[in-house]
Amino acid sequence: MSTPESARGSGPRPEGRSGAAAGLGSRRDWRAWSPALRASVAFGIVGAVLLILGVVSGATPVLIAATAAGSLSLVAALVWRSQLIEAWRKETGRPTRQW
Repeated sequence: MSTPESARGSGPRPEGRSGAAAGLGSRRDWRAWSPALRASVAFGIVGAVLLILGVVSGATPVLIAATAAGSLSLVAALVWRSQLIEAWRKETGRPTRQW
């Protein structure tokens, strides 16, 4: 029994949508991701590895580095989120915030 193309996720993307609504492209095409998303993922992976190493070794400096990497991952994710919201506001015609 064959699964339709759109059900497998390899079908066409919805037109006129950006970011999470349109998908991030294929996972193999990470170069198409925004720099903030790539930074968030990279810092998250580094932080997770350092956290595991810190717990196993009991080294406090490694745990501090893991916490720093996790914090940078969070900041990068928040930047990416703000970029998604800004793009959504432009697409829907809603006014952007002028802080």
